[in-house]
Amino acid sequence: VEIGRIMILDVLLNNFDRFPLIWDNAGNLENVLFSDTPEGNVYAIDQAIYPVSKLLQQNYDKYIGKVKTLVDDIIAEDWKVTADSPIAKVRDSIKQWTNFDLTDTHMQFIRRGILQAICDVIAKLDPASVQK
Repeated sequence: VEIGRIMILDVLLNNFDRFPLIWDNAGNLENVLFSDTPEGNVYAIDQAIYPVSKLLQQNYDKYIGKVKTLVDDIIAEDWKVTADSPIAKVRDSIKQWTNFDLTDTHMQFIRRGILQAICDVIAKLDPASVQK
């Protein structure tokens, strides 16, 4: 669940270095610490903020398009990981970096974290200040 929450933080910050969720890279799991405690906490380190501005309209449109694709994929009622779903790149990156195969159950937990984080962000938005 925590991995999914970190992914949404990265999407909001446009921090492309950690998980390849909406970015075209292999990710950098050296920026994630996994505890070996029974709770199995996950810690994000080395955050970066890369603003997305309409001043660079092409980059802005590409970013917004990838975020919309992610949200549409994650909220789908019949959700499952497919080769072209954004979260598949994360699964493959974790395999590459850790040699650990995530099961469908693992992926459901990550999805749950993504959904929780999206709901948390929406709950904190001021409707009067949000533009469509």
